[in-house]
Amino acid sequence: MTAGTTTRCSDTPAAVEYKLSKISATSATEAAIRMAKQAAALEELRRRKVEKDRELKEHNQGALDKLLHGLEEAVDGDGDKKDGAA
Repeated sequence: MTAGTTTRCSDTPAAVEYKLSKISATSATEAAIRMAKQAAALEELRRRKVEKDRELKEHNQGALDKLLHGLEEAVDGDGDKKDGAA
């Protein structure tokens, strides 16, 4: 083979050609399996993130509700004292 020429399938022995096609098919199958596993793992991570975000939002909302309730009681308590003193 000289520089600038390309190898054609007809230049390759049948056994080597078969083996290369089998390797290529196996590699493609393995790549597809690997991609499917990665997609499943990514979806699981997304699901976990959504769940954690929901839990955090609920926790923060609960803390905010308690804080507002406490402030309302404090304001109501101060208002009662002022009304009673006046």
